[in-house]
Amino acid sequence: MSDRDEAKRLLDEGALLAVVKNGEIHTFTERGISALFDVATASDLLFGASVADIIVGKAAALLMIFAKVKRVHGRVMSASADELLTRYGVEHDFCTLTKNIINRRGDGLCPMESAVLKVDSPSDAVMALRRQLESMKS
Repeated sequence: MSDRDEAKRLLDEGALLAVVKNGEIHTFTERGISALFDVATASDLLFGASVADIIVGKAAALLMIFAKVKRVHGRVMSASADELLTRYGVEHDFCTLTKNIINRRGDGLCPMESAVLKVDSPSDAVMALRRQLESMKS
């Protein structure tokens, strides 16, 4: 089974984020973007990896581009994430394409998406998302 297929299978088994690189498996069950942010900014685990995520919005796509993933699967993917991954040459697919990623209350844009709304640079996105995550902790 390919790394990409294995990552997708792990979502079906309950992972919210799955990273497979050369057959080595890492799964995460935390909601939100925190686990992806931590892995993308603190290690080289994502470099060249296949990643499957329940929701891939612009924020997640920018983090994955920053970390130089090889392949991305999103169960749900925003149009802006699809466009960015295409522009940066990252192989990707999705089950459902949506215009926006909404917040958990369902009444507006996800705060991580809002943080990168006007950001197209992966390194600028890391800074914007770090600020947003820190402000949400306080």
